[in-house]
Amino acid sequence: ALFDENNLRYEDTLYPKVFTEKEQLKRHLLGIAAVLPGNFEFILDDLSVASPNEAGVSHVGVQWHVGLSDGVELPFTRGCSFYKVSAEGKIIYGFDVPEPVAKTGDITIAILRLVSPL
Repeated sequence: ALFDENNLRYEDTLYPKVFTEKEQLKRHLLGIAAVLPGNFEFILDDLSVASPNEAGVSHVGVQWHVGLSDGVELPFTRGCSFYKVSAEGKIIYGFDVPEPVAKTGDITIAILRLVSPL
């Protein structure tokens, strides 16, 4: 198993719910896979791995996109992820920041200015 079933926390920033159970996360990931073409694959564009800390936990940063096996890159499928990996090689924490379909840029900044002093 890729994920540590007893110590799991996975956040996908496009969704409000944090996944802490293997079956929840499995349904989530399979649901995403179901809407993609059958020959999709995750392409790693960049990878950064820190040496394990005193508890044996490694921190991993990944920049990625989704493409098809024939080399075509799908639109709106870029993202960055951060993972904590246990000494046993299991993912204990995942934080995904997928590319949003709507690019709100200046609108988001305007809203932030309204709700919080900058």
